[in-house]
Formats: sequence, C-alpha cells, structure tokens
Amino acid sequence: MEPAHDRSASSAAAGRRRAGRALSRAGRAVRRLKASYVQALAQIDEHLAYWPKFLVHKNKQRLTKITQYLIRMRKLVVRPRPALVTIPARCGAWVLPRLFKMEIRT
Repeated sequence: MEPAHDRSASSAAAGRRRAGRALSRAGRAVRRLKASYVQALAQIDEHLAYWPKFLVHKNKQRLTKITQYLIRMRKLVVRPRPALVTIPARCGAWVLPRLFKMEIRT
C-alpha cells in the first residue's frame, strides 16, 4: 500500500512550475530576455504583441531602467572611491570648536 501524498507540504514555487515552465504569481509564463538591450526590446514587442500598448510601454520603461542601473553599477565598480572616515556626532560637537581655536592661536 502506497502512502498518500500531502499536497499542502509542497512549496508554492513547485506548484507554480508546470510542464517544465516557470510561472509568475499571476500564473503567466516567465520568459528570459536576451542580454542585448535592442534584442530584448524586440522580444518584448514580439511577446506582448496583443497586449495594450500602455503595458508594453511600461515594460520597455522597466527594462530601460534596469539596464541603466546595471550600466551605472558597472561604472562604479571600476572607478576607485576614497575611503570615508566618520567622526562620531558626540565627539565632533566638542572637538571641532577646539580645532578652530587651535588654528586661530597659531
């Protein structure tokens, strides 16, 4: 006699995966976009051909925003940044006036 399978124990992600295709929370198929920005835009046009133009436009805006963010992050990794030194707020309140007084006396 085989044990009964408990469906409540399965994860939500496994429940969304049907026939080898990943599904979003809304139950729509999730598609990977091409790495090339121009090819990804064409892919959005192709897959959302029958969607309202406003939603297609919003998806393209989202892609552009993510692409620009990734470009900015790549630039920041390459550029060296100076190390910041912090001064505690309580310490700075009485140290800074003393430094100014020392400069005035000299």
